[in-house]
Amino acid sequence: MRLHRIASGVLPLSWLLSSPAAALAPAQPADEIAVAFGAAQAPSLERFVELARQRTPRLRELAALVAAARERVEPAGALGDPMIEARLENMGLDRVTIGEEEMSRFEVAVRQALPYPGKREARREVARAEAERMLAELVAAEREVVLEVQETYARLYAADREIALLDAVHELLDLLAATVTSRYSTGEVDQEAVLKVQLQISRHDQIREGVIQEREQLAAELRRALDLPASLPVGRVDALDSAPLPAGDLAARAIDESPQVAVRGAAVAAAERRLAVERLELRPNFSVAAGLAYRGVLDPGIGLGLGIELPFWRKHRQEPLIRAAEHEVAAAREARRQGELAARGEAESLLAAWARLERRIRLSDEAILPQSAAAFDAARFAYLTARADFSTAVEDLGLWLEARVDRARLEAERFSTRAALLALLRLDSPNSEGSLP
Repeated sequence: MRLHRIASGVLPLSWLLSSPAAALAPAQPADEIAVAFGAAQAPSLERFVELARQRTPRLRELAALVAAARERVEPAGALGDPMIEARLENMGLDRVTIGEEEMSRFEVAVRQALPYPGKREARREVARAEAERMLAELVAAEREVVLEVQETYARLYAADREIALLDAVHELLDLLAATVTSRYSTGEVDQEAVLKVQLQISRHDQIREGVIQEREQLAAELRRALDLPASLPVGRVDALDSAPLPAGDLAARAIDESPQVAVRGAAVAAAERRLAVERLELRPNFSVAAGLAYRGVLDPGIGLGLGIELPFWRKHRQEPLIRAAEHEVAAAREARRQGELAARGEAESLLAAWARLERRIRLSDEAILPQSAAAFDAARFAYLTARADFSTAVEDLGLWLEARVDRARLEAERFSTRAALLALLRLDSPNSEGSLP
C-alpha cells in the first residue's frame, strides 16, 4: 500500500524522512525567530505553520520513528547467520582411531538455514507496511498540529479585532464623558449622569482587560505549540483568508482523503501482510551444509548436505496463529470502515456549520452592522442635541460594539471550520516523497 494522500502544501516530508539525521536536524535558531516576531504585526499564517512543522516535538518524534521503521525493512528479510559445527567421529572407546579407521574423523562444517521461497520478502513487506503505518500517523499528526495553529491564529484575530473595537469605543465614551462633564458644569445635568459615564468607562476598561488576558493565553498556546520562548511577543493579526470551499462532494471525498482513514488503511495493509507471513510459515524451511573432515594420514573427506524441516507439529501450532491473524485483518477492516464513517460524518457536520456561518455573516453584513451603526448615530446625535439621555446612547453604542465583535468571531469560526474541512480533504501529488520505495 502506497500513501498517495499526504496533504500537498501541508507537510514537506522530504526534510523529515530523507534520513534519521534529517528527522532530528536542529530547527531554526531562536534569534532569527525573535527578529521575525519583533514587529507589531504578527507573521503570516504560513510562517506560523512552517515553524510548527519544524519545531513541534511530536512531529520530530514521529519523523524519527518513521526513519527507524524504514531502517528495519531490509533486515526483516535478511538470512540468519550461518552456524559452524565441529564434530568428532571415533571408532572405539579406548583410544583415538583417527588415521587408523576410515570412519574416524574430525569434521568442521558450516550450515546455513534457508527459509521457504517467499518468506523473506513477505517479512520485508510486513516491516514496510509498519513503516507506511508510521508515515500515515506522522501525516495525521502534522495535520492536527497545523489545524491547531490555524485555529489559534483565527482566535487571535478575533481577540485583536475586539481590542481594536474596544479602543474605538473608548474614544467615543471619552467624547460622551466630555459632553456630560460640560453639561454638569453648566447645571444641565446632575452628578448622577457624571457617575454613570465614569461607571461605563470603568466597565469598558474591565472588559478590555479580560480580552487582553484571553489574548495572552492564546499567545501562550501558540508559543507552546511552536516550542517558542515564553517571552517572545506575538504581534497583531489583522486579517484572515476568506477563500471559499473547494467544489464537489466534499463529504464523499473525506472518506478517501481523511488522514485517520489513511492510518487505518495502512493498519489493514499491515495486518494482511502479517496474515500472509503466518500462512507461509506452514511451508517447511531448508538448510544447506558443507564440511571438511580430517582423517589423519588418510585422505581428508568432504561433506555436503541438504536438510528440510518435517512440519509434523507446525500445522497444529500455526493454524491458531493464522486464525488469529485473520481476526486481526477483520478487525482492522472494521476499524477502517468506522474511520470512513467518522470522516464522512465530520465532513457533513463541518459543511453544515460552514453553511450556517455563511448565512449568519451575510445577515450581519446586510442587516445587523448597518442597523446598529444607524441606531448609534441617531442616538448620539439625539444625545448631543439634548433630545435623549446618556443611557440610550451608551446602550446603542453597546449594540454597535456587540455586532462588530460578533462579526469578527463569526469570521474566525468560519476560518477554523474551513481549515478543519481542508484537513480532511487535502491531497498530495502522486510522486510524493513520503511513500516508501
